[in-house]
Amino acid sequence: LLFYTILGEVPSLFVSLYFVEKAGFGRKYTLAYTNFASLLSFVLAYITGSSILVPLFSMSRFFSKLSWSMIYPLTSEVYPTEFRTSGFGFASAVGRIGSVVMPYVLLGLFERETLLPLMAFAFASLFTGLAAYFMPFDTRGRALDLDEHENTQIQMSELLLEKDELADRDSIKAAN
Repeated sequence: LLFYTILGEVPSLFVSLYFVEKAGFGRKYTLAYTNFASLLSFVLAYITGSSILVPLFSMSRFFSKLSWSMIYPLTSEVYPTEFRTSGFGFASAVGRIGSVVMPYVLLGLFERETLLPLMAFAFASLFTGLAAYFMPFDTRGRALDLDEHENTQIQMSELLLEKDELADRDSIKAAN
């Protein structure tokens, strides 16, 4: 049965390609929203028990894989060029330490209650979602080596272009 949960990961790769550069989503908000959705699926799986675990695990794997698809470009682009390799390497090292420690934590939780590890994943999803949501900026559409003022000017001009496009669509609809 757990094999079927893998099927949740396949479409996430294609969905991530769509949302990574989408206005209103980008890397930051897609990472936050997918972690909140993953949190919801973990909590629902914990509450409902074994009745619908496979579809909920598929959902959680879909959203978790989508989160990972956003973490890599976001973390590699958030650091200035002169610190990018060190920053990404440090973040990767911390993640590796977590991947070594987490099985022991999950095994201890599993021994207490079979579905308790789901709450550990839910907590991690909540923490990651909040951290992503409150990041000061998104890297979507940002030139990596410009200063903050230059990037703000570029983003403002993109917003004005989007606003003009929406106004053009509205005027065409009104004319019809």
